Amino acid sequence: MEVTEPAVAWNQDDVDAFYGAGYTYADAVALAELWRHPGDATYAKVTGGADLRSGTSLPVLPGSTPDLIGQDPAWGAFTSAGHDVEDALELARVWAMPSGYSAALKAGRELTAGLELPEPMPSAVSDVQDGRARQAWVAAGYDDQDAQELAELWALGTPDQAVLAGGYNLQGGQTVPVQP
Repeated sequence: MEVTEPAVAWNQDDVDAFYGAGYTYADAVALAELWRHPGDATYAKVTGGADLRSGTSLPVLPGSTPDLIGQDPAWGAFTSAGHDVEDALELARVWAMPSGYSAALKAGRELTAGLELPEPMPSAVSDVQDGRARQAWVAAGYDDQDAQELAELWALGTPDQAVLAGGYNLQGGQTVPVQP
C-alpha cells in the first residue's frame, strides 16, 4: 500500500501564523473542504498561514467553526463497537486515508450499515512504531497536560492514547488540535 505525500510541505512558521491568528483545527478542516482538499487539515494550516503572513484574509473567520470531533454518530458507532485510536490509525493506513479520525468515521458508517471492517482488527501496532510516535510527541514539545487535553478533545480513553494518536499524526506531517 502506497502512502501519499501531503499536498504541501510542512512549514512551522505558516502553521504558527495560522494558530497565532486565532484559527483552530476545526477551522483548518473547514478550509480544507472549501479548498477541495477534504481531510487534509495540514494543507489548510500551511496554505492559510502562508496567506495570512502575506496579508491575505481567509474565507473562514478565526474560531468560527464548531469543533465536532468525537460528536459525529459514526465516531460513536466506531467506539461503541470496541474500537480505539490504534484501530483508527490502522484503518487509515489500510484505506490510505489522511487521518485516523477520518478512517474512524468511515468505519463507523460501515459498521452502522452492517458491513465488516478489514482484518486484522483490533490492530497490533508494534512497540517500535509506538516508541517512535511517543518520541515524535515529545520532540514536538508536547507534555502530559497536552496529552490530557487531546484525550478529552478526541474522546480517547487515556492520555497515552492521545500521545500515540498525536505522535502518529506528527510523524505523518499532520498536526494535532492542541498547541505544545
